Amino acid sequence: MKNYRPDEKMDIRDILENLENYRPRRRGWTWREPVQDLEMEGHVYSDCSEPLKNSIGIPSAVQYFNNLDPQPVESITTEIASGRFEDDIRRMRMSAWHGADHIMVIRTSGQSHFDGLIEGTPQGIGGIPITRKQVRAHRKALDFIEDEVGRAINYHSYISGVAGPEIAVMFAEEGSTAPIRIPNTTCCIATSTWSEVLSMQLRAKLS
Repeated sequence: MKNYRPDEKMDIRDILENLENYRPRRRGWTWREPVQDLEMEGHVYSDCSEPLKNSIGIPSAVQYFNNLDPQPVESITTEIASGRFEDDIRRMRMSAWHGADHIMVIRTSGQSHFDGLIEGTPQGIGGIPITRKQVRAHRKALDFIEDEVGRAINYHSYISGVAGPEIAVMFAEEGSTAPIRIPNTTCCIATSTWSEVLSMQLRAKLS
């Protein structure tokens, strides 16, 4: 992929180019690197991790403290649920610049959401469809994004509808950390334990 300026939009055609030969650079979870007594802009911080190469701090830090943006040692999770594949990538990049290192993308395997999908209204019906191409393209985009911000990003997918073992295997092959299944009642999120176990076993063999 080409190098994009921070103010330049990523080109979907660039991400999709030679996608069939792309493979994830790693699998499994990557933790932040702790830093003891982090010094930034004349301040000393505890319980922090390595600073980002590129980031955008909170508005007050940007306006008054020269974009001071110490990063906590804990992971920050961001849920990506735009319903559009290309917009998901834009939101991934924005989230990473604001400190997220655990990106969760909602996807749908159909079921009760299928009627909404074929009507062409992706918002609010369970996310983008599960395809290997889209999962792989998202991981490829994240490779560029993590190089841009200077920190590894954990990629996670969760599913509205049925999450069978074949989905767990595909996610593991394509570098997704683990699958989570959401039941059709969207008031709760439940881990499909057997798919999770299968995914972890496969990742161990592929590592």
